[in-house]
Amino acid sequence: MNRASVEIEVEAARAEAKALLDALRPESEYGRAPFRISLTNDGLVLKVTGSSLSDARVFTNSVLRLLKAARESIEAVD
Repeated sequence: MNRASVEIEVEAARAEAKALLDALRPESEYGRAPFRISLTNDGLVLKVTGSSLSDARVFTNSVLRLLKAARESIEAVD
């Protein structure tokens, strides 16, 4: 079976990137959507994988919704 993956680069200041990493890490480790998350000099990199292109798309949408919610929460606190 073919695997599919999507890599997403998120530009963010170091403090925001760290907060997003902390917010998304539990989901990356224990959630239903398999993805990896790491800090870079310019923000974050998220890599989503699936057993098919459809799975990768579904998982990517889930991760993007989580990212959006985390960013909105950070903005609300600032």
